[in-house]
Amino acid sequence: MATWWLAIALIAVALGGCGNDGGGGRGDTGSHPTRRTVHLGQEPHVTVPDEPPPRELTVDDLVVGDGPSAAPGDIATFHDVGVRHADGEELDSSWNRGIPARFSLAQVLPGFAKGIAGTDGIEAMRVGGRRVLILPPHEAYGENPPGGGPADTLIFVVDLVALDE
Repeated sequence: MATWWLAIALIAVALGGCGNDGGGGRGDTGSHPTRRTVHLGQEPHVTVPDEPPPRELTVDDLVVGDGPSAAPGDIATFHDVGVRHADGEELDSSWNRGIPARFSLAQVLPGFAKGIAGTDGIEAMRVGGRRVLILPPHEAYGENPPGGGPADTLIFVVDLVALDE
């Protein structure tokens, strides 16, 4: 278990590797206990750790929001960027589209919904927060992902912008 917290810390450090250095970085993030300023509204850069992927859903708040908490069935507006753990290839980025995504939490990947709505013992995400979600295959696309590729663990960084019931 301690290895997974190290992996989360590595992701957070990698996410924080750009931002306040004046070099035009894409976001500055951090993790406990060395939390750094996160610039919500700027796309984070996701670096995959060298550690093996977790076997269970992993959640880490980089910023705890101060708005309403998400609940199952809510319609969430969020910015996200997702990569494959195996090769770091970007799967999706609402930042690239220039507009946040908007979905019912009942229509997203199981681990994504749990990681935002806070089911199965996970605390619900709050509007204004940024969270790292690491979804093992059974919490993502399972054994048959789109495009016919191999099952993979996915890493998402999510900024929760708004909620509707």
